[in-house]
Amino acid sequence: MEKCIDLAAEYGFQGVDILHIHWNKDLNLAVLGKVFASRNIKLVYSRHMDITRNKHDLFHRWFYQHVDLLLANSKLVTQNCQKFLPMDKDAIQLLYLGVAAPSTATPDCSLFFTDSFPHRRLNIACFGRIEPYKGQHILVEAINALVNEGLDVSASIIGHVMDSDYAEKLKANITSNKLSSHIQFQGFVEKPIELMRCFEIVVLTTYQETFGLVLAEAMRASVAVIGTDAGGVPDIIEHEKSGLLIQPGSSESLATAIKQLYDDPAKLDKLSTQGKVRADEHFSDDIHFNKLKSILGELVD
Repeated sequence: MEKCIDLAAEYGFQGVDILHIHWNKDLNLAVLGKVFASRNIKLVYSRHMDITRNKHDLFHRWFYQHVDLLLANSKLVTQNCQKFLPMDKDAIQLLYLGVAAPSTATPDCSLFFTDSFPHRRLNIACFGRIEPYKGQHILVEAINALVNEGLDVSASIIGHVMDSDYAEKLKANITSNKLSSHIQFQGFVEKPIELMRCFEIVVLTTYQETFGLVLAEAMRASVAVIGTDAGGVPDIIEHEKSGLLIQPGSSESLATAIKQLYDDPAKLDKLSTQGKVRADEHFSDDIHFNKLKSILGELVD
């Protein structure tokens, strides 16, 4: 509290019209900064996580009455913020996130494919933190079923290990089912969008992702996508038009979707092409920042 008052008194937010925050933990400090500022500033809060409980208590009512605008990154988050937060519905708006277009350079895929892990007819990638909620076990189960059917497929699980016990169980499952030449783990990679074209499909197996930025990245890279029909993913994927939606938590649903694209290369190409068109029109960084600029301009006016 004292720190906030000192900062507001020293700087007074001179020349600042808008204070824009993205992290929930910054909200209390931002509100106090606005209250003690020497000028009238607008407080904008971009929320990237869902909200599932009522916050109409006295404490939250006081803080949220000082938030001039909340920007939610999906229809689900918008609806839940309007339901659970003590704010006027008009002060809560939807603004999709955007991603930059990948470079046109040919990616170096030697990081993923070697003599012991060959490039197969259909190669799938799953980018994200490795933990149970992200659902990588669903992909492992689906690949196991497809390999047993005789399909020439591979899956690369790419990201930081957040739950080592979970990762070890996945690896044990892969070993016991003799899938080591079909499923591999890769650590975190910088700029994943630049490497997505090494694969034919990018999947998102999270039980409920708030948005699913990795899907928008893959679509802008002209890679076909499969995601769970929950959370913010249906905002990104139009089922059978720009990608495929699957039942959350179902390896059978995922295996069926992969097999569709394995058996129908023309459909795979169509989804990758139409997915890029949709992502370029709705989820580019230029579109995001232009909309944000317009929203903030209207708020100040």
